Amino acid sequence: MAGRPPAFSYAQFKEAFAQSAAEGKEPTYEAVRARFEGKGSFGLIASYKTRLRGEQAALPETAKIPDDLADQIRTGLMTLHSTLRAEVESTLKVANEVQAEELLQIGLLQDRIDEDQRRELEWARATAQKALVQVEDRDVELARLRHELLEARGDVRRLDVACNVAVAERNDARANAAKLLVALDQERSTGASAANALAVSQERITAQLEQVAGLKAECSRLAALERDADEVAGLKALLQVTGEKVQLMAQMHAEQQETIIALTTQNRVLQRERDEFMGRADEAQKMHLSSLGVLGVTGVTAG
Repeated sequence: MAGRPPAFSYAQFKEAFAQSAAEGKEPTYEAVRARFEGKGSFGLIASYKTRLRGEQAALPETAKIPDDLADQIRTGLMTLHSTLRAEVESTLKVANEVQAEELLQIGLLQDRIDEDQRRELEWARATAQKALVQVEDRDVELARLRHELLEARGDVRRLDVACNVAVAERNDARANAAKLLVALDQERSTGASAANALAVSQERITAQLEQVAGLKAECSRLAALERDADEVAGLKALLQVTGEKVQLMAQMHAEQQETIIALTTQNRVLQRERDEFMGRADEAQKMHLSSLGVLGVTGVTAG
């Protein structure tokens, strides 16, 4: 079973050792561990130091640097390290300041973006709420229009029924009006005939009355002659005949009077029936005009 790998490699140790030497620091165990964040055991560091000393001891003499030159190199490296470190720190400071300014600008920009997004979100919410209200209003308006459409359809159906009823009533009224007009014409003909008959009867009665008046005058004259007591029997017979004629004429006059009364009564009945027919004819005409009015309104509605 393979062991756990070391905390850092030998190459990393050599680099850390050289950096410590360049900085003029003694590469102690604590210094080495500090460079690796406290990692690495003392045994590992000791083994790496032993290996490094062995490699340095194995170098040829020509490869070794004199102590004074090594001190100069070490001093130069330390100066270079200090200069580079100062430059790096200055650069890092400027970079940090620039970064801080950029972060500040980014923060301000982010705040503006957040504010713009918040406003856009509020506007979107308000717009959505307004649209929702408009949709609800449209739903209510649509429901109202649907209700009105149903009512209008019901009204159209009722108007159709009323129109059909009005057409039927109009046809019935026309038929009744035609019948009433025929009956009225017949009544007018009957009334005219009765009036003509009444006029003829009245003329006859007038003539008979004139005849009766003449006969009465003749009877008076004959009675005067009879009172003189010297008239002949022929005059008496004539008087008797004349009396019989008078009686006959009186009887005929009575019959004519009865006829006149009957014709007058019939004329009144016909007059009353004619008035009733005229009233029904007027009512039928009004119904006809009313049905025409209903049809006109229905036609306008359908149009």
